[in-house]
Amino acid sequence: MSKLAAFYRGNQAKGLVVLVLIVAAITGEFLIFATPHKNSNNLRTSAATNCTPDARLVNPCRPWQGDSSNKYPGVASGLKARTTDYETRTGTQVDFAHEFATAGATLTSDELYYINRPNTYLLLNYKPTSGGWSTADGSSAAVNTNIDNMANSIKAVAPKKIILALWHEPNNDVSGGAAGCPSNFAYVGTTGTPAQYRAMWANVRNRFSALGVTNVEWAIIYMSGTKWDCMQKELWPGNSLVDWVMWDHYYSNAETFASGTSRFYDWLGTNSDAAHDFNNHPWGIGEWGSWQTTQSAVYQLYVDGGKALQAGTYSKIKLWTVWDSIGSNDSRIQYSNASALDQTEQNTFNTNWAQNSAFINPVINPNTDPTPPNISITNPSSGSTISSTVSIAITATDNVKVTRVKTVWDSTNVISDVSNAGSWNTSWNTAAVANGSHTIVATAYDAAGNSKTSSVAYTVSNVTPPPPGPTITSFTTNPATITVGQNTTLTWSSTNTVNCTVNPGGPQNTTNTVWQTLVFSSPGTTNYTLTCKNSAGTTVSKTASVTVNQPTVAPTNVILTADKTSIQIGSSVQLNWSSSGSSSCTLNPGNYLANGTTSSKSLSPTATTTYTVTCSNSAGSTKSSGVKVTVLAVPPPPANPVINSFVADPNSIAYGLTSTLSWQTTNVVSGGCDLAVSPLSSTDGNGSWTTSSLTASASYTLTCKNSAGTTASKSVSVTVANQPPPPPPPASTGGTGGSGGNTVKATTGQTISNAGDNGTVTDGSLLTLDSSNVTDSTKIDQISKVEFYSGDTLIQTVLKAPFALDTTRLKPGTYNLTQRTYYLDGSTSQQSQLVTIKAKTAGAAKHGNRLIIILISVIVLFGLALAGLRYWLSHRIQGGGGYSGDGGGHTDIDLAGIPTVIKPTDPNAGL
Repeated sequence: MSKLAAFYRGNQAKGLVVLVLIVAAITGEFLIFATPHKNSNNLRTSAATNCTPDARLVNPCRPWQGDSSNKYPGVASGLKARTTDYETRTGTQVDFAHEFATAGATLTSDELYYINRPNTYLLLNYKPTSGGWSTADGSSAAVNTNIDNMANSIKAVAPKKIILALWHEPNNDVSGGAAGCPSNFAYVGTTGTPAQYRAMWANVRNRFSALGVTNVEWAIIYMSGTKWDCMQKELWPGNSLVDWVMWDHYYSNAETFASGTSRFYDWLGTNSDAAHDFNNHPWGIGEWGSWQTTQSAVYQLYVDGGKALQAGTYSKIKLWTVWDSIGSNDSRIQYSNASALDQTEQNTFNTNWAQNSAFINPVINPNTDPTPPNISITNPSSGSTISSTVSIAITATDNVKVTRVKTVWDSTNVISDVSNAGSWNTSWNTAAVANGSHTIVATAYDAAGNSKTSSVAYTVSNVTPPPPGPTITSFTTNPATITVGQNTTLTWSSTNTVNCTVNPGGPQNTTNTVWQTLVFSSPGTTNYTLTCKNSAGTTVSKTASVTVNQPTVAPTNVILTADKTSIQIGSSVQLNWSSSGSSSCTLNPGNYLANGTTSSKSLSPTATTTYTVTCSNSAGSTKSSGVKVTVLAVPPPPANPVINSFVADPNSIAYGLTSTLSWQTTNVVSGGCDLAVSPLSSTDGNGSWTTSSLTASASYTLTCKNSAGTTASKSVSVTVANQPPPPPPPASTGGTGGSGGNTVKATTGQTISNAGDNGTVTDGSLLTLDSSNVTDSTKIDQISKVEFYSGDTLIQTVLKAPFALDTTRLKPGTYNLTQRTYYLDGSTSQQSQLVTIKAKTAGAAKHGNRLIIILISVIVLFGLALAGLRYWLSHRIQGGGGYSGDGGGHTDIDLAGIPTVIKPTDPNAGL
């Protein structure tokens, strides 16, 4: 039972309506109604019974679908390869192939292919000049010639028509002069003013018309951003010069399909006037795509766009050309904006946009034609083996009309997709297919959308042809006859070769085509062989000869001199030569040739070289002279200074204590180090120094240099605990040395003050800041001298032990003293300390003098008393003093007051 009969039985009233409609279609009265947009022109205001494009290439039944595809991996750069790839990925045949042509171009073979392919047109963006717009206003004969060449190439395809967009997106090429834009408008172009753009249009249109070109529809393609609105009208070439109004738009993340499309769509309608009659021209989208947006937003863009097509929301847009490529943003349909492969985006685009039914001519209702077409593949036959380019023959018939046949291999790879009724044959290059078993599938469609498929299995067997053989087209020596002292030049040309070799002594595997021999020093004939090979290694050879004759009379007085016979490396030497009776001279090494009898050459040899000049006369006789130039090596620069170690010991101290800095270096000159902050401004590379008592953390930097002045630096820090100083010790009682501080016994036996904990010594003491300098005999033997500084001022230099400071050199007061010790091995050490020199107390001196006076007085008085007593006793005895004992001895008293017993020897003694 047919679908139509079932339809009638289900609903006789509706069936009657259908029958009436069928009859009306047969009689040519069937109408397809379309609802125009509010700004629609008159092309779709009435029912359309015919979908043939009008004179402006407008399809009255549906909008056109176009694309500009590029930069897909593995796809060739040609328009045909790029468009075929787009059609394969989308499963649709485009109506317009979009391409770009620059100055001097004419129609290419790929562009001609789409002009001539059934049901396909070309949208060509053409820039007639590579300079400013003013160069294409008719003033340049060269530019006019280029324009005429393009015009004639388009004229040659008539009556086939194309849409020619003249210098698309001119907005961002404007360099100034747009009166409608504010005075502070930021122009970004350098090509010219709107007036110059219009003059270019007029010149190109006039030249095309003068040559009789009638198969071009002219389009202006604007940039649609709001920034450019102030200059859009000024760029308008004129109502009579423009056929199509187009614009480019890329949808950002902040736009929907509706907001992005409506903005300029509505601007054109609102701003159309008598001088800028946008509304009475068909509109089109020259490029559209996504711009730096999320993938989910891209998917929704295609969904919303497909719905807008179905609803006819933008009915004035008669051509939608998608930008499927990479520019300043990745707008490829099969890739994300981050250039990641995204098949989901491709599938979403195919379903909602590329295969949208709005792009199919609504001619026949499927309910009136349920019968599918018949199709068969007559060549190649099933099971056959094919290779190279094969002809695919297809027979397709339908009860009404076959509208389209699509041919693919292995189900998905499009070979052909054409709508040329009655001609379904196509050719196919099997080189793009891997050898092995494959399937060709052909599908026929009728106007009602019915389809039928036929397939054949086959085997592809292609053999890669070898590369063409190499050919040497010429090989010559010039001159072919020379004399000793001359050279010759070999020149050759070849085809289908990758490189060539010249023997004997010539270049090996070279791509050059010229070689100059060395100067010949002996007569004879040399045969040279040129061997060239292709990419498969196949070789071909050819020979050429040079004859060298012995000169008859040698030149005389050949002189070669150098302005310097000894130079430093990197310097130059001037060589001068002269010869009597010669016509040319050659200087070697270097093969420098000079005509005439005198010449010179400036050279910079890198090693000692003996130069020889060989001069020849017109008869070929030669004579030589030589000179040796010695190249002296430049001494190497001194090694960079290195600070091997620089440490503080300890690097963390208590409040008021000291730290010793020590360092070791290499490649440093004597006295080449500076320690900041310290008194050491010119010290040796190996040494040490003790800080003064520190009450705050400090940083020290050691900088050392080599003999060339190159420096190296290193820093250390000493951390001081943040605490107040300890209370001062009790007042000194003078100690052994009377210095007011601690004392040590020097190896010389002297008492030396070391300033003690309180840093105070008494004026007149000997002072050391390093006790080992006066107590350690081993160390003392290694000391050459000791210097004492107050700040940066030298106070005293001590050359022998004890190596101590005589404090009488300083007035009483407080000093920042530094003791620098120099050792016999060249090293140094250094200590610093804040020292107070205290004056001797005046009261103590007076008290000592008083004691001395008292003591002397007592001694004097005691002596006087003894003398008086002795005098008194002596006078008393002599004056009849009594006797003690009976005839015994008497007692006497000496000057010292010691009694002495005198024993007489005679009883009568004592009188």
